[in-house]
Amino acid sequence: MDAAEGGTQAMNFDFSDDLKQLRDEACRFLRERCPSAAVRRVLEGAEPYDKRLWSEIVAMGWAGAAIPEAYAGAGLGHLGLCVLAEELGSALAPVPFSSSVYLASEAIITAGSAALRSRSSISRQLVSAAPPSRRSTRPARTRASPLTTRQPRRWAPPARARRC
Repeated sequence: MDAAEGGTQAMNFDFSDDLKQLRDEACRFLRERCPSAAVRRVLEGAEPYDKRLWSEIVAMGWAGAAIPEAYAGAGLGHLGLCVLAEELGSALAPVPFSSSVYLASEAIITAGSAALRSRSSISRQLVSAAPPSRRSTRPARTRASPLTTRQPRRWAPPARARRC
C-alpha cells in the first residue's frame, strides 16, 4: 500500500551514500593524521592550531565544503559540512575549521559583496571574526553580563572509544 492509497511511507533520515563515504574518509584521514599526541602538542605549545594538518585539510577541499560550486567551493551543503564538523570534533582536531569554514564562509556567501563571493580563493582562506580596529570609524558595541553566578563544573571528556 502506498501513500496515495492512504498508507504511510517511512521517511529516510539516514545520510546518503556519498555523505557516508565522506564521513568514512574523513574519519580515516583524521585517525592517521591527527593522533592524540598532535592534539596535545598544540594544547601545550605556542601554536594556535596545527598548521600542517590545516594545510592538508585545505588541500583536500574541506575548507570549501560550505561554499557552492559556483564560487569554486566543494558544494557539499550543510549536511556535508556537518559530517566534516562531526568528524573533526570527534578527533579533537586542532584546526580553525569553525571560524574559517562554517562561520566565515556562511557570512561571505550570505552578506559578502559580489566581488568577494566571486573570488576563486575564498575556499582556501584562513578567516576569523575580529573586532573593528582602533582606526575604525564605527566603535564596536559590546555589552557583557554574567550568565550565571554558579561555579562551573569541571568538564571531562566521556571515556569512550572513537567510533571509527
